[in-house]
Amino acid sequence: EGAALFERWRDGDEATAQELGPFHPNLTNYNIYLRALRQLRRQAHELLPVVDEMRGHRVKPNLGTYDVILHQASLEGPGSIHGVLEAMAADGLEPTVRSYAVAILCAARQGGVRVALDLLPAAKELLWSRTQPSEVPKALQQLSRARVKILEECLKRRQHLDDAVGLLASMNEDQQDLPIELVHDMAVKGALADRPGIAAAALSTVEELNRGGEETGKKGGTHVLFRYPNSLKDWKRIQVKALHVDEGTLMACLQCALRTADAGLGDLTWRLLEAELRRGAHHQGAPTSPSASAYQCYINLKAECGDLEGALELLPSLAAHHGAAACSVQFLGPLVDAMMRPDASELRARGWQDALAARVDAAYFAVEALHGKSEAEGHGAGALPALALVIAACCRAGYLDKAFQTFEAATSVFGAPPSVAMFNALISGCLENGRTDTTPILFNELTEAGLEPDAQTLVLMTHSALISGDILGAVQHLAALRAAEHMVPDHILEKCTRIVCRHELSDREEYDQKAVHALREHLAVLGFPKGRRQRVQERLGRIFEVANLPGEQRRQGGHRHAA
Repeated sequence: EGAALFERWRDGDEATAQELGPFHPNLTNYNIYLRALRQLRRQAHELLPVVDEMRGHRVKPNLGTYDVILHQASLEGPGSIHGVLEAMAADGLEPTVRSYAVAILCAARQGGVRVALDLLPAAKELLWSRTQPSEVPKALQQLSRARVKILEECLKRRQHLDDAVGLLASMNEDQQDLPIELVHDMAVKGALADRPGIAAAALSTVEELNRGGEETGKKGGTHVLFRYPNSLKDWKRIQVKALHVDEGTLMACLQCALRTADAGLGDLTWRLLEAELRRGAHHQGAPTSPSASAYQCYINLKAECGDLEGALELLPSLAAHHGAAACSVQFLGPLVDAMMRPDASELRARGWQDALAARVDAAYFAVEALHGKSEAEGHGAGALPALALVIAACCRAGYLDKAFQTFEAATSVFGAPPSVAMFNALISGCLENGRTDTTPILFNELTEAGLEPDAQTLVLMTHSALISGDILGAVQHLAALRAAEHMVPDHILEKCTRIVCRHELSDREEYDQKAVHALREHLAVLGFPKGRRQRVQERLGRIFEVANLPGEQRRQGGHRHAA
C-alpha cells in the first residue's frame, strides 16, 4: 500500500495530490519507498532506476539508500553486488563496513554463504585502511556479528565445513570473541561427519585461547580476547572467562579420532578433557578422572595408531579409577587386535606365522616392562589387567600354548594369582579353538582359587556346555546367571531354543529328557521372543523334513534345500 501510494503521488493522481499536496519528495520518502519495494521482492536492477529518478528530482542518494539496494543485491549474487557498488562510486559514495556487514548478514541468512565469504576480504580491508579511528570499534562489532553469522550458516551445511575452518582461523587471528556454542557445534559436526581436521580446528581454538588465559596469571583462568570496548586504548585488555567444552563434545571427538585413526585429534581431545577435569576439581561431586568409555576409546586409539606401549601404560590408571572389569576384552578389542597385527616390515622379513608370533611376544614383553615400571612406582599390580588382553591375543592368533604360558606367568613372573579376567580370556580362547574339553577344568580351577565367576564366565561356560552337548551343565550355568540377575545374551537363548526344537522334532533321544525340560522352563522365564522361536522351529523343521527324504530325492536337490 505504501509503494502504491508513492507511485500514485509520483504519477500525478489527482486524489493523492489533493491529500498529500504537489509531488516534492525528499530523501526519507525515497528511502521508505525503496524499503517497500525490497519487501515486495523487487530485484536490484529494478531498484537502481529509482536512484536515477531521485537525481532527476534533485534528491541526492545517501549510504542508507544504497544499503537497502545492497541488502537486496546480496540475496541475488556477486554480480548484483558489484553493480550496486559501481553505482555508489558513481555517486561519490564509498561503502562503509556497515554496508558490507548488512550485505553479508542478508546473504548468509538466505543461504548465500559463498557470496558472504567473498564479501568478507573487502570489508576487512576497508575496516583497516579507510575507516576513521573513532569508527573502528563500532565497525569491528558489525563485522564480528557478520562473521559469527557466516560461521553459524557454514555449520548448518556440510559442504561448507571447510569454509568454517578458514573463517575460524581468521577470527582467531583477529582475536575476535567466539561464542562457545558455535565452537562446540563445529567440533561435533566435524566429529559426526568423520572430518577430524574440522573437529581439531575447533578444539585447537579452545586450547590456544585457554592457554593464553593461563599465561595471564589471572585467578580463574582468564584469557585476553577482543570484545566491543568503548575506547581504543583498552580494546585488547578485556578479560573474559575461560572456554569450557563439555565431556559429550569431547567424547564425540575421541570416537571420531578412533574411527579415522587420527592420533593428533585424540591427543588434543585427551589434553582438553584432563584440563576440564582439573578446572572443575574444586567443585564438590565433580569427577576427578575421565569416564571409563573415554579411557577405553583413547586406549583403543593409541593401539590403532601403533602406539602399543602408550596404550598399555593407560591400563593401570583405567583399572585404578574404574575397576578391572573396565579393562576386559569386550571393551578393548582394537588393543587386542593390535597385539597380533604385524607391520609390513616384519611380514617382509619373517613371513606371516613368524611375524605373528613375534608380535604376540613383543606384547608380552611390553607388559613385563610395564610391570617393572609399576613396581618401581610402588603399585606392582598395575600391569595385571594387561595380561588378560595378551592371553586373548594369543588365543585369537591360535597360540594356545603361549596363552597358557602367559596365564602361568601371572604367578611365576608377576607374583599375583590369575584374575577372573584372565580365566575368562583363556576359557574364551579354548572355545574359539575348539577345546571345549578344557573349559570345565578351567572353571573348576577358578572356583577352587576362591574367585567368584562373573557374568562373562557363566555365559562362556553355558556356551561351552551347549556346544559339547552337556545340557545339564548348561542348565546349571543358566540358573546361576538367573540367580545373579545377569542378562543372558540372545545368541545363548537362540542356541538353547534350537536344542529344544531339535529335541521336539527329532525321533531320536539325543538329549536327556529332564535336562531339556529344565532348559525349556528357563527359556519361558527368560522370555525369548516367540517370533524368533517360531523361525528357528520352522528352519529346523525344513531341515528334518529333508533329512527324512529317501536317498534318491535327497541326492536330486534336497541337500541344497537343507543347506
